[in-house]
Amino acid sequence: MAEHGDPVAGPVHRWWPGRDRDDPSGRGRKRVIGDEVVETVVTDTLTTVPEDGSVSWTTRSMAKRHGIGKDTVASIWRARNL
Repeated sequence: MAEHGDPVAGPVHRWWPGRDRDDPSGRGRKRVIGDEVVETVVTDTLTTVPEDGSVSWTTRSMAKRHGIGKDTVASIWRARNL
């Protein structure tokens, strides 16, 4: 921590200039996929099986099916406890 004043005003402000000390909601990336994609991924996960004969979906196979990233699929599954 800084000896004097606000610790955020120092080095952090140089690499995070848009950071508003009074508004913590400015953190992270904004969501770029819509609710319909999220719901489709969840529905497909629960009601379909991969066409390659696998017994369950992988993040990569589901991502390829919907044209999104594997980390996005993992985030959706984690948020829904799947």
